[in-house]
Amino acid sequence: MENRGIFYEISGGLTFNESSELAEILKLFKAVEDDRDPVALIAALRGLFFGISDKALYNFKKAGGVFSYFREPPAGFPEFEDAFKRLKSFREIIEKHSACTAAEIIIERSAIIPFALSEEEGLTRAGNIFKAKELLKDFKINEAETFYELVKKFEKLLKDKEIESMSLSVNNKNAVRIMNLHKAKGLEAPVVILADPLGETKEREPLFHINRTEGSKSKGYFSITRNTSDFTSEMIALPPRWDDKKEEEKRYLDAESRRLDYVAVTRAKNILIVSTYEDSKRPKAWSILYDFLKTAPKLNNESLQCINEREKVYIEDSEYKNEMEKINRNIENLNEPSYERTSVTSEVKDTLVIAKPAGQGAKFGSIAHKVVEHICKGSEGGINFKIKKWAEAEGLDGKAVEALKGIADSFMKSILFERVKKSDEKYFELTFANKTENGIILGVIDLVFKEGKNWVIVDYKTDDYEAMPERKKSYGKQLAAYCAYWGSLTGAKISETFLYRLI
Repeated sequence: MENRGIFYEISGGLTFNESSELAEILKLFKAVEDDRDPVALIAALRGLFFGISDKALYNFKKAGGVFSYFREPPAGFPEFEDAFKRLKSFREIIEKHSACTAAEIIIERSAIIPFALSEEEGLTRAGNIFKAKELLKDFKINEAETFYELVKKFEKLLKDKEIESMSLSVNNKNAVRIMNLHKAKGLEAPVVILADPLGETKEREPLFHINRTEGSKSKGYFSITRNTSDFTSEMIALPPRWDDKKEEEKRYLDAESRRLDYVAVTRAKNILIVSTYEDSKRPKAWSILYDFLKTAPKLNNESLQCINEREKVYIEDSEYKNEMEKINRNIENLNEPSYERTSVTSEVKDTLVIAKPAGQGAKFGSIAHKVVEHICKGSEGGINFKIKKWAEAEGLDGKAVEALKGIADSFMKSILFERVKKSDEKYFELTFANKTENGIILGVIDLVFKEGKNWVIVDYKTDDYEAMPERKKSYGKQLAAYCAYWGSLTGAKISETFLYRLI
């Protein structure tokens, strides 16, 4: 169907863990993650991404080559040079990014997705890769710390036989839907074809029985076997009255089989097509229907319109290179910055570089702002306990804790605190954005509150700006910018702006 361009969907196909592309990606991930594992490296080199032959691997080792992509290969082995270079670039990716992000980038740069799409059942092959990427994202926070843990998670996924495959095909109401009978329950279609690709499986003796009638709970009886060869086994233990229980399980399985037959023949709205193989000696999947099919009309194949196989397109190397150059040029154009992010602080800074105040860092200043905000919001109770917790979380010492407690005590006794308490409308750490001719300016106002009909803007500082005229001048420009932006955003009148030193 794929070769002839017929849209189709597969439901209930448990082929995810059998994906050859995912197996190759896992080999690559293992080699990149552990550069000290020569076995993982050789597996990746022999695989899809590098395709180095066993003979080349032997000659490489014989020439003194070391199976580590951080070692220079001997002269005369360009394929190893290229492979090691790519592996090192992948290693740099996992060192710079989170595990899931690194996995996505490596998959993208490996070109495995377009390769999968070019293969038979390409939409399903590529769909499995995208599904794996999403499943790998389903980490708990503490499970996604390292690429090693991601590789282990990936390895576990590929051992799970219950994960269904996924196709990239767009949901199409006219698509042919391929499914087993269990997936067909409750569905209906204008035309249903009961295919018989494998025939009826050979009936086997039950190995267990589930009693589904005694009380509200099911009860299981299991026989125990051991393998005597690859194809045979023998019973070594049986539950009491096993013959009776085995016969009861057979009756249940027969009833279940008939129920599935009923599901099969009642899904078609207009036409039911049944595949038959009269001449074959193998068991037939739909033999129960054969007697009824004797009087049914046969499908006239001659009247069916055959969909021709899709035309294949072949391109020359020069065409491929030209198209890739176009793509790269488009990517370069897209990478050209179309905007610049800036802040009020950076806008008002002079070219003069101002040293930061000694002994106080960004963490201290951030907590100082938080202290004032909590007090202004009426949460001054237990503020010293909160200060200690915040400081511990940021790794600040006892001296910083005492300084922060001093800020809290001083602010609660200040005139500013009394003014803020009387205000009915006040905002803290207010982030704003204002559009200008050159772009959008971002800023954060420490405190703005309404006093009467007008507004007051306050900017907290934890340094001695009075002793540094240039710094104070810069802060003044910053306040003026806040005032201008607040006025343009709200249209309100600002009656006062000032710096407030917390220390």
